[in-house]
Amino acid sequence: MRENIRKYISFMKHGYLDAEVYENIKDDINSANLEMLTRASCLGTLLGVILLFASFFVDTIAKNRLLYLAVICIMGVLYGGCKWLAYSSYRKIILPLCYVFLAVAFIIGLVLGTFLLRDSTATTFCVLLFALPLLLIDRPFRMDLMIIISGGVFCICSSLLKPQDIASLDVVNGISFMFLSMFVNQAVINVKLRDLANTRLIEAERDTDTLTRLYSRNATETCIKQYMSTRRDLSALFVIDVDNFKGINDSLGHQLGDQALICVAKSLRSVFRHADIVGRFGGDEFIAFLPDVGSVKKTREKAECLQKKLQEIVEKADCGNITLSIGIAHFPQDALHYKDLFHMADEALYLSKEKGKNCFTIYGDNKLQARK
Repeated sequence: MRENIRKYISFMKHGYLDAEVYENIKDDINSANLEMLTRASCLGTLLGVILLFASFFVDTIAKNRLLYLAVICIMGVLYGGCKWLAYSSYRKIILPLCYVFLAVAFIIGLVLGTFLLRDSTATTFCVLLFALPLLLIDRPFRMDLMIIISGGVFCICSSLLKPQDIASLDVVNGISFMFLSMFVNQAVINVKLRDLANTRLIEAERDTDTLTRLYSRNATETCIKQYMSTRRDLSALFVIDVDNFKGINDSLGHQLGDQALICVAKSLRSVFRHADIVGRFGGDEFIAFLPDVGSVKKTREKAECLQKKLQEIVEKADCGNITLSIGIAHFPQDALHYKDLFHMADEALYLSKEKGKNCFTIYGDNKLQARK
């Protein structure tokens, strides 16, 4: 019994996916919801404009003019918010905005179906109750709660404001569409979640280096370029080489050479944040891009921390003497385009090697003085 309850709770939180898989696709869920909200709010704004314009020529809808004006204002603000979110890092507010959109749409349907049209059944609201939740991707229990609250408020308002015979039909229709919406919505959400999970798995296999499990070169460059095209926060590009890697391969063998690369990858994952873009550029070269790093001082601290962490991991793994040469350049103060930024970081890396390796150099820092 407890196991069944636990499975049901997990289903209501994550659908048919494991909790870990659900967490991994959260960004994809936000992106899908943002795209839906952008289109829906744009459509809502256009529909409001059309109805407002028509209200000046059609007497039967002229009394709803203020409602149409409110729709235009609210949907217009939501659309503007969506366009801003597309270039913002405040992704956590996407889902609340989606629920704001649903709430506004339900309120409009409620006003039309109960307050303004008291002598007929509220067909529009029932259609919205069924169709609108299908647009959103979220945890099933939150969607069900939204549907229940909306359907319950509609039944109460209809019972209080309409004649008894029409109110009875509204209550029956409202409850029927409420349960139908919950059933269909759960099925559709699970299909969408599985599609997102499968897409993420395919993309991960395509974009992941098989040995280190970091981003591949193409995926790394694509992610960095996308960030640089939309943001101007102070960010740092690290170009990293394993010192004397050819000698490690020649003297100790390719198996230990691979182990050395794995140790470097573990160090990178330990030091850099989840939001940082970290990949294997090829051979013994790695690259990391730190968005919104804060300051050059923090960049320097990250480089020092990386070198210390690598030594800790190497000692535990017992895979020889491994050190790193690092070149660093900052966006946007050093360059605005990826090609130029990489060239500057690579120039700083070259100086690190000239200075004896096992050090880092920040482009433009004290005329490119390398730091041990």
